[in-house]
Parts: sequence; C-alpha cells; structure tokens
Amino acid sequence: MHIQEVYTRFCLPKTLQEHMIRVAAVADIMIQHWMWPQVDKKLILLAALLHDLWNIVKMDFSLHEEWYGHSLFYRQQKKEETKQKYWNACHEATLAMVRELGIGNDVIAIIDHMGVRSFMEEEGPWETMFVRYADMRVNPWSIVWLDERMSEAHERYKTTAYWAKEPLWTTILQHAHEQEEQLFQHIHLLPEQITEQSTKIIQEQLWKFVF
Repeated sequence: MHIQEVYTRFCLPKTLQEHMIRVAAVADIMIQHWMWPQVDKKLILLAALLHDLWNIVKMDFSLHEEWYGHSLFYRQQKKEETKQKYWNACHEATLAMVRELGIGNDVIAIIDHMGVRSFMEEEGPWETMFVRYADMRVNPWSIVWLDERMSEAHERYKTTAYWAKEPLWTTILQHAHEQEEQLFQHIHLLPEQITEQSTKIIQEQLWKFVF
C-alpha cells in the first residue's frame, strides 16, 4: 500500500499529512546517522507516518480553511464521520484506524506508547523512542528545536490538557530532554542539524513510501 492511499482513505488534510511526513523525515535522518544498536527502519518510518491519523478530529477548520482544501462543510462532515466510526478519543481511534489497515502489532505498539503516560514508564524499545522524539521535533508547520516544539504544544494545550499543567508538565519536559540526550549518544549528528532544509530530500522521498 502507498502512504498516499492511506491519507486519501482517511480524508486527511494536507497539513496533517505533512506533519507525519516531517516526523518520519526526522526519524529517517536519525536512522541514517545511527551507530548502534541495530534498529528496524521500516518499523520506525511506518509508525511515524501513521501515528496521528485521527487528528483530523482535533482540527478547527473554520480558523484556517485555506490550509485544508475542499469546503468547510466537507471537512466538518469527514470529521464527524471519523468520530462516529473510530471513537471520540484520539489515541484509541488512531489505533483502530491502524488496525483497519492490517498493520502489524509491532507498529501498533509504538503508536500506543507515544501517549503522555509513556513518559512516566520505563523506556521501551529504541524504535519507540525514535518516533516519540521525532514527533517532539515537529510543530504544525515545520521541524523545530525541541524546546520550541514543546513550548508551542504547552501554549496550545495549557488550558485544556491535564498534561500541560504543573507539576506534570515540568516532568514531561525533563524527560523529553533526557530522551534527546540518550538518543544522540548513539547518533553521529547533532540535534540542531535536523532541520527543514537538511530533511528536504527525505521528505520528498517519503511521499512515495510503500509498505
């Protein structure tokens, strides 16, 4: 299956598609400079390319209709259809959508451990850390520094999400930096070398990803 088929199947807005492409590109460039131990590249990329399928439901199309294409009515209709078919909770619904694609449990396990609660658990496989960290480097528009991404997420959700409130937020931020440090002990690359420009070709290639 072609990744673009998946995005079309679930009627994902272009901005959401681009977000997952960028997350996968961050993971890909890390893999290219990864020294040891061995990791499963296809597993990492597939999880990154699918991890936010449900997020169409979180988008307010009335704010930036020009981002999404199609009419506002069409997008709202697809949002409601997604909620009704896959559930109204993002994490569980994303897992249901991935299962519908017939994706293996190893990919599902990574996506399942990308939630906030995973920051409170012992570290899992390297593949999970790759995808979770890559997601923490991409805001809705581009690849950014870790602190910039975390600051943007905190500002966006500070009044609505339990994890954006203290003292949990400070713990999450601390763990994010610890994971960055742990990963880059094994990567022959600096975090600041991962940018929109340095991943441009990778992003272009990932639009053609087949699994």
